[in-house]
Amino acid sequence: MSRRDTLKSLLAGDPDAGVADDTSISSTPAHSVRPRGANLRVKTGPILHLASDLRAESGDPVIEVDPILIDSSFIKDRIDGFDSEHSELVDSIRDHGQQVPVLLRPHPDNSARYQVVYGHRRVRACQSLGRAVRAVVKTLTDAQLVVAQGQENSARKALSYIERAFFAIRLSDSGFERDVIMAALSLSKSHLSTLISVARRIPATIIQAIGPAPKTGEPRWVALADRLEVCGAEVAAAFIGSEAFGSSDSDERFLALFNALQPQIERPSRESKSWSVDGGRPIATFREAGKKASLIVDQKEAPEFGRFLFAQLPELYRDFLRAKEASAEPSTK
Repeated sequence: MSRRDTLKSLLAGDPDAGVADDTSISSTPAHSVRPRGANLRVKTGPILHLASDLRAESGDPVIEVDPILIDSSFIKDRIDGFDSEHSELVDSIRDHGQQVPVLLRPHPDNSARYQVVYGHRRVRACQSLGRAVRAVVKTLTDAQLVVAQGQENSARKALSYIERAFFAIRLSDSGFERDVIMAALSLSKSHLSTLISVARRIPATIIQAIGPAPKTGEPRWVALADRLEVCGAEVAAAFIGSEAFGSSDSDERFLALFNALQPQIERPSRESKSWSVDGGRPIATFREAGKKASLIVDQKEAPEFGRFLFAQLPELYRDFLRAKEASAEPSTK
């Protein structure tokens, strides 16, 4: 059976899917409005290495649900406050109706409510219009929900790079195994590790301030993380609070912060001194730039001297502290 067929069977209840714990359930709580179609049989079980589309099919029964009975997914996949296309979607649904149903599941903690699997934007648009939401309802495990949620975003309005990274972190912090996160984002293990690493290097407050930045890819976010490590998050926070950061476009905000940190990381050294023996060729060069300093040893002129210096660092540091304490003592004269 293909991976696509396996994914379909997880939702449709195919008895040949090879997934344990077959359970018969009703797809629609009693408060649903105008149901169409019969109850569904849904299987539960582990989701491992799933990488195909997982979405409601055209043959699934569609019902209409009051939007006040619908709660968001327990895992956010987008950065809050940056749905610039909301008004356009509202106008489209007002004029043409909701063409594509959303996918819901019965709320696991409240049998009188539903939880969005995917289709948050369509639900919000229907809420704005005060009209029922056309939906397919299936009972899914938490793992099935996040796989469906992540893959639907890839199929429709794809998440930006940093939104995918944020989504991955939220899934990881919620205890999901890497296999499930890989399936939800259609990523290999190495790519997922890079995605999570980049996002963890950038404070969440900075990511939230920038927004999704849909045109900004991995290389720029990696470079921003590098600059933040040199300049410090406090420098970025100060710029974010300034008028220069006030663009309404998320990619422009990213670029403004990126450029604001550039002079900090690429400015010339404040100090550069070389040391040599008896006026010969320099053996060591000391450079200071920003919050970092470096001591570079010419291995050709002094082989093994760098290793020797490194081995002496504990004693040198103790000498430094003793000298610092002595200079701080008040004079007895």
